[in-house]
Amino acid sequence: MLYGSIIFVVEFKVRAEAHDAMSRWQVQSYGMDLRDFHAGSRGRVIVPVLCATRAEHQGVEEDFTVVIENGIADVVRAGANDLAERLLALAQYARRDDEPIEPNNWLASPYRPTPTIIEAAVRLYEGHGVRELSHRHAHNLDLTTQMLVQEIELARLQRRRVICFVTGIPGAGKTLTGLDVVHDPELRGNAAAAGIFLSGNGPLVKVVREALVIHQTRKGRRRKDCVHEVGTFIQNVHQFLRYHRENPEAMPHEHVVVFDEAQRAWDQGQMSRKYDVAASEAAELLDVMERLPEWALVIALVGGGQEIYLGEAGLEEWGRALTDRVDRWHVVASPEVLGGGESVAGHRLFDGPAPPESPVPRRTSGSPRRRCAEPPCPTVGRVGERVPNSTPRRSSRARPRLS
Repeated sequence: MLYGSIIFVVEFKVRAEAHDAMSRWQVQSYGMDLRDFHAGSRGRVIVPVLCATRAEHQGVEEDFTVVIENGIADVVRAGANDLAERLLALAQYARRDDEPIEPNNWLASPYRPTPTIIEAAVRLYEGHGVRELSHRHAHNLDLTTQMLVQEIELARLQRRRVICFVTGIPGAGKTLTGLDVVHDPELRGNAAAAGIFLSGNGPLVKVVREALVIHQTRKGRRRKDCVHEVGTFIQNVHQFLRYHRENPEAMPHEHVVVFDEAQRAWDQGQMSRKYDVAASEAAELLDVMERLPEWALVIALVGGGQEIYLGEAGLEEWGRALTDRVDRWHVVASPEVLGGGESVAGHRLFDGPAPPESPVPRRTSGSPRRRCAEPPCPTVGRVGERVPNSTPRRSSRARPRLS
């Protein structure tokens, strides 16, 4: 609800008689999300209001005041009978010298995390506790992360769209690699890329978020603050795509997207059943990233043989989506992604030969051929170059690894 320069966030609890702590935090977090992620709400006074419809009528006290801290007021408690009175009393906090909020512009404002929330999330990740989720040695992950950061910088400088396929068997550290990339300090400098970690695995998102939160609360930080901050870079892929589906003119704030367990992306049939969308999840994500006019980079973390639910399309679905966009995306992939191998359980990116006009990977002289301790660490190919009328050949030699 907009009034002058104030944003009221009203949460109704129908048939509730009390304003319990969980409900108060719920509406407060809505206000924090608007402040930190919605461009049109930045710098405005946001007042969370919790209305328990059966709460006892209290009216408005003579000394009724609201404490506002960092743009967010304390949660105002109301019932169905005194909600209007309290909202009118709150209207006094609309400063006459502030420019009123224009509703249409406010509704059209994009998702855009504030610099302060990004810095908070980066600090939260520093010295994080997610590394315990992986059994890999840190130096193996660091090499993979460094290579991906280099690809991101090249994509930015050369103004092109790139998709990188990182492969590895379960437990190789792919998820941690993706988290390291989106939190990498080299990407958080002046005019640097913003990255986001997406997963369709709801339980995994919860586990990763909780690991970060627990690690920080052990240092004495408030849990509520940590929960709010960690959502900056770790989101559910279905929610990310739904937002951009419902806002077809909105461009992603993030130039870099990490798609965890990319082999489990839904095919067109499942998308049609769930959302009445005539495109696969892979195709829709690429379309969303193409809204960015200059450059974009997608990191697809792929594990073989983990397509376990109805509609999970596998590695080949990404190949089909890329075949339809052959002139718009460069591909960076390991030989196993193109020819099939252990880390992808024999699956191949393209059902047949790679499209003749697609940018396909080619080993450059001096490329490292290293091995790491078992289980294998994540694998990624070198930079893809445009090789017209060529077909990638499966190497008979041991595949390159990063160590």
